[in-house]
Amino acid sequence: MAAVVRSIGAFCVATVLSVQLALADRVAQFDALMDAIRISDTVEILHSEGVQYGSNLIRDMMMDADTPGWRIRVGQIYDEKRMQRLLTTGLTRELAEVDLQPLVAFFASQLGEDIITAELDARKAFFDEAVELAARDRFEDMTGNDDPLVDQITTMMSDSDLVNFNVMGIMNSNLMLYRGLADGGAIDLGEEDILRDVWTQESGVRTESTGWIQGYFLTAYGTLPEGDLETYAAFWRTEEGRALNAALFAVFDQMYEELSYLLGRAAAEQLNSEEL
Repeated sequence: MAAVVRSIGAFCVATVLSVQLALADRVAQFDALMDAIRISDTVEILHSEGVQYGSNLIRDMMMDADTPGWRIRVGQIYDEKRMQRLLTTGLTRELAEVDLQPLVAFFASQLGEDIITAELDARKAFFDEAVELAARDRFEDMTGNDDPLVDQITTMMSDSDLVNFNVMGIMNSNLMLYRGLADGGAIDLGEEDILRDVWTQESGVRTESTGWIQGYFLTAYGTLPEGDLETYAAFWRTEEGRALNAALFAVFDQMYEELSYLLGRAAAEQLNSEEL
């Protein structure tokens, strides 16, 4: 009996070690994926976008409220460490059942590295509104000339349902911004009024999102060889690619909803203090 007990004990130890090794390998793969898609660099850009958006928002509501103190407050809301924690925690959850190896293999490749770099550079370039508008105009001009790159970009947008995902995310963020403003006493609107107002924005949001994505893709992928862009498009059509796409939108939407609510509350406090 003692021999049996020892055997069972050895089996249990081996099982625990096997599970621990599997978990460690999973964590290593996830970390490798986050490094490959350069999540830290992405968060840095999103922080800058958030600060810019916060300044534009408060100026639209009350010009004099865009003070240095307000910009510091917005920077604290779009805190890079918290944003990265929200994203990595969310992606860990959303990708729990997804095979990470194909994702790591693609984004760690030279093509994956080149694409991520091009996407980040394009995002930074769009801080300049003139660059963004020029890219959108260029896309429209190319559409009229039956440029094959336009077809590739349009197909990529359709394959991943990017416009609908973006529209849903923006409207949910706007909804949370309104709730923050209302809870902070800056606007006198009930939930039904807020929902109605947000939905009236749908058409404009859709048009804006479509133009932004078209210009952004053109800027990011315009210099890629045709074959490379097709390889990238094919990646997003794989089971793992679709899972990653859905996970990214789910997690980014959740993060922006939280940040938008906090921004709304902060804006309400700022407006109330300015009025005093």
